[in-house]
Amino acid sequence: MRRVFQSGVNECMDKLKIPCVTSQLLVLKTLRLTMEMAQKLLVDDQNLKLIFLVRDPRGILVSREKVQYLSEVLRPDMEVEASLLCPKMARDLSRFEELRSKHPKRALLLRYEDAADNPRDVVHEIYNFVGACEKPLQWVTTACLALILFKLT
Repeated sequence: MRRVFQSGVNECMDKLKIPCVTSQLLVLKTLRLTMEMAQKLLVDDQNLKLIFLVRDPRGILVSREKVQYLSEVLRPDMEVEASLLCPKMARDLSRFEELRSKHPKRALLLRYEDAADNPRDVVHEIYNFVGACEKPLQWVTTACLALILFKLT
């Protein structure tokens, strides 16, 4: 079974490789990238643009409690978790502001809550920032409408 799955993944990756390397725009999502790492990447690649997505730490903590720490054994004390998360977020936000002052056209700050409340506006902002066309706006509208309808049923 594992061999069949791996074969399917390899076949999929092969099909994605050509469009990816020939595309004018490449997007990479990372989790927990520090601003020190981002600074090095911005210096190394002058074409790189950074979109820093931040979320209210309360939402992060609630999400972690629901998803990541389902087991009572693994669930840490919320105060301990917050004491680790909040200073890291404050440091990264401060360093992001430094990065943005050095690279104003290459660094964009987005709030998760804004994306959730106004996805069309945020997609428009992202596409303007990276200099891409806005064809996906229709997709965003359709996807959001489908999600709303799904929640209502």
